[in-house]
Amino acid sequence: MRWLTVVLTVRRNEFDTEIRLIAVPAFATLALEPIMSMVDAAFVGRLGAAELGGVGIAGMILRFATSMFTFLVASITPIVAASIASGDPDATSRSVSGALWVAAGGGTALAALLLGFAPQLVSFFSGTQAASPLHAAAVTYLRIRALALPAVLCAYASAGAFRGFLDTRTPLAVSIIANLVNLGGDAALIMGLGWGVAGAAWATVASQVASALGLVTAFVWQRKVRLRHLRQPPSPALLKHRGRWWRHLQQPPSPALLKHVLSGSVLSVRSLAILGTFSLATAQAAALGAVPSAAYEICRQAWMFCTMALDALAVAAVALVAQALRARDAARCRALCNRMLQRQCARDAARCRALCNRLLQAVRAGDSERCRALCNRLLQPCLALSNRLLQLGLIFATALGVLLAAGRHAIPRVFTNDPAVIAAAAAALPIFALCEPLCGLVFVWDGIFAAAEDYKYVAGGVAAAGAAACGALLLARAALPQSFLAIMWGFQSFIAIMWGFQPKSVKPVQSRPLAFQVLMVGRFVILARRYLSSRDARKGWWHLRAKVARSN
Repeated sequence: MRWLTVVLTVRRNEFDTEIRLIAVPAFATLALEPIMSMVDAAFVGRLGAAELGGVGIAGMILRFATSMFTFLVASITPIVAASIASGDPDATSRSVSGALWVAAGGGTALAALLLGFAPQLVSFFSGTQAASPLHAAAVTYLRIRALALPAVLCAYASAGAFRGFLDTRTPLAVSIIANLVNLGGDAALIMGLGWGVAGAAWATVASQVASALGLVTAFVWQRKVRLRHLRQPPSPALLKHRGRWWRHLQQPPSPALLKHVLSGSVLSVRSLAILGTFSLATAQAAALGAVPSAAYEICRQAWMFCTMALDALAVAAVALVAQALRARDAARCRALCNRMLQRQCARDAARCRALCNRLLQAVRAGDSERCRALCNRLLQPCLALSNRLLQLGLIFATALGVLLAAGRHAIPRVFTNDPAVIAAAAAALPIFALCEPLCGLVFVWDGIFAAAEDYKYVAGGVAAAGAAACGALLLARAALPQSFLAIMWGFQSFIAIMWGFQPKSVKPVQSRPLAFQVLMVGRFVILARRYLSSRDARKGWWHLRAKVARSN
């Protein structure tokens, strides 16, 4: 409970200025991201419930597809931080260029897949038939939005690279321009030309392409990436042709990029687990009709707006903790702490080296108690920064949850005029608001562990939490197949195990949102366990000794 006391102590400290400089522009940028989808939903909602539900289904498929490449954001940030610490701008340029090529290639492959199998994917994810208006709207929107997937993934990689440079203002400026393009396109194509769902999709495509071009141009303009690296796609040596011309065009892949892409791709499991829960809930809502599907889409958009805004603190955690883990002139500390603990003291390199030497002696002597004490001293600056980020995450998330619950009647009216949809969404929004405080902690922990490159444990744990949430949804659907109700007495007892209480009343529209509580509570428990265990360096001591022996 000592950790909880530290987190809940609300006082200004030395890290607030650094956090604010990174988090405030990132907050604005991440808050603008869901606005791009919310603007589409607000305009399309005026066309009807079927169109709004179709946009929600297509958006869910797009999120599911792009989740396989979210590692581009997380993996490039530590690479850039390490390159800056080592003073190697060429390595930074090659790594960022390679990430952009990977993003462009992956986006092209995804676009071809979605264009060719759009009707089948919509039927699979929504359970609707081809003759349904919901199905037709979803297919139209999906095919047009798929054209911008290369630009979307390039924007992912660019955003991660800018975070490594501790620059969140440039992505904010580009995001503002992109959202203005989206807003103007929606007004002109939907209201002006009457293109309907297709107009909303084309407006979003234009804004996403503008965002990617703006970020890449900023890299070149600020001389963070060299044009010669952008022109040359990286390729493994085995794929090189023997001809001179082909060898001249290709550059060898960055070893750091390949390493982090392989390790960071584990994050795809995490993203797929989270989106799997969302996808199952979306499919079940769509199978019940247009009104439940539209109500669910409104709730999801509002909830995602709050959680994506909270991700600003995760951005600060990734950037600042990654910098703290890679102190300049602390090579011995990096060799020990990155391999053994994935932690490092960034403030005092001389003290850090001295502590690492003492730690090495203690490890060789087999003195575990002394090792734990020294590890705690090494981790103290990073832990202080991490605790402050967790504190701010909990405070802001609670405030957002209160606002979401208080605006449950006003928020749905932004998206639609249908009384049935408004009533259903207003009843479900408090359930989404309930898990906001947990989101504040979970998002910050995600950023901390991404900076420490502790991917495998987090991905496996979140996959387990997602499986539990999906199981709860399937049990609810099996019990009441024709209802939007997912709170069963059995389901309540499952949540009671996680939460320690049972709701006194059950309402039909409160079903699918409670599954997200299961998901968030599971993620909270898993990440909290990892964070607390790493504080006193208890994890895998004999494995730790083996790594030290190999490193020397």
